[in-house]
Amino acid sequence: MTTVLYDTEQWELVRERALRRDGYRCTVARLLGGRCSRTLDVHHIVPVSEGGDEFDLDNLMTACHRHHPMVEALRRAILRASGREWKPCPHPPGTHRYEGAREACERTLNRQRSVEGLKAVRALH
Repeated sequence: MTTVLYDTEQWELVRERALRRDGYRCTVARLLGGRCSRTLDVHHIVPVSEGGDEFDLDNLMTACHRHHPMVEALRRAILRASGREWKPCPHPPGTHRYEGAREACERTLNRQRSVEGLKAVRALH
């Protein structure tokens, strides 16, 4: 995932839709209570680097700067506890034939793990 994503008009539109859907409130604070920072982020529940959809509203949630790291730590803990933690590509270096193929291979191999992790996080959402 690159910062270019966050500079696109499509991102701005879907980001605004996610903020509006979540009532311009941190979803973590809404669920668990606690104080928030004033700055709201729109967080990819399943990171784009792990196969998550960049613009799917169902893959986005609003979290303040204070709670944003907590959300990702929780997702990783759930994946680790369930044995579905992100795994690197098992193929030896040099076996992929084009640039970016190793990353594509990892995304493919981990897509199911990410989908299951997304379901687990959504159950908490």
